[in-house]
Amino acid sequence: MALDAALAENTQMLTALTMSVKSNNMGVLMASLAHELSQPLQMIRTKTELLACMPELQHSDRQKFINGLIQDNNRAGEIIVQLRKFLRSGSSDFNTVQLNQVVAESLAMIQAELTRHDITLSQQVDSAVAVWANEAQLQMVVLNLLKNALDALRSVPSPREIELQLRQTEQANVLTVSDNGPGMTESERARVFEIFYSTKNEGMGLGLWLSHSLVTRHGGQLQVSSSPSGGTCFTLTLPRHPE
Repeated sequence: MALDAALAENTQMLTALTMSVKSNNMGVLMASLAHELSQPLQMIRTKTELLACMPELQHSDRQKFINGLIQDNNRAGEIIVQLRKFLRSGSSDFNTVQLNQVVAESLAMIQAELTRHDITLSQQVDSAVAVWANEAQLQMVVLNLLKNALDALRSVPSPREIELQLRQTEQANVLTVSDNGPGMTESERARVFEIFYSTKNEGMGLGLWLSHSLVTRHGGQLQVSSSPSGGTCFTLTLPRHPE
């Protein structure tokens, strides 16, 4: 299957790049690219498999899956576009971005995986939360946080829950993503944003490192703590949009 071949090639590329990345800044960039591309490819695979095993789906439901596949494909293309811009100019375009819309689009992208793993997601999102940002990079961060929570819940019994909150304060916009998974030890939390450090056996230690780097570039902060349920909570803080 062409998609399986693409996923296998992506994994091989990521492994090979990781071997040279410690002494090569371009290697870091390319390894990060491979990591980010793996997410929409995995989502495309999940949705394609669901379509294949549910031939009885109504036309409207089938169309939702197809729309999701198109969206994932577009995201993969946007990641490549952003890399090209980065290589040409060393920086990417910043514009007024509605963070609440980025959150909504990110949730739509992972909905199939949430359903597949019987994960309940609750959300409290303020409307019209504007930030000065690069939209594609910001979506990478939000998706990484959601995917990290989803991965943490794969091995725990039901109920599996993710809680997302987006709110404005006088000084900043604050997004929190928390889960009721196994959580992290204090030493794990201290290292979670280090490159190549991962608490997952199959993890490459790039997603949270890249997210932290992008948030810092946006003048914000990305922090980790224990959630009230005993799982993990990530807090993204970004400056309010300049009036």
